[in-house]
Formats: sequence, C-alpha cells, structure tokens
Amino acid sequence: MPKVAFEYRDFWDVPRFIVCTVDGVEILLDSEFDESLGEYASHYKVYALPPELDQDKLNSSADLPS
Repeated sequence: MPKVAFEYRDFWDVPRFIVCTVDGVEILLDSEFDESLGEYASHYKVYALPPELDQDKLNSSADLPS
C-alpha cells in the first residue's frame, strides 16, 4: 500500500480533519464530533474536494460547497 502525505487541521486523540491527495484528487476525511454521544465519531466521512476550493479557508465540513 502506498504512503500518502496528509495535512490535518483538527486533532483529538488522533487527526480528525485530514486533507490529502490520492491519484491527483484532493480528498477530505472528516471525523465529526457527535453531540448526542459526547464524543467523536469512530469513522471518517470522505469527500472529494472540488479543484476550485480555497483549502486555506477549509476548517470543517461545513465550509464545503453544497
């Protein structure tokens, strides 16, 4: 399995908001805080980021275009 460099922007025990490039596609992995459980999800949601997105302004999945 190839290694992939990544950048994380949120961390709680492990990285929770991760941006990386896989096969030329920018990918976001997001493990959101679940208010009803009072803890972070045990899984990540995966998003393919649009190329025009300004990643410097990306701090949560709420910043993604709809």
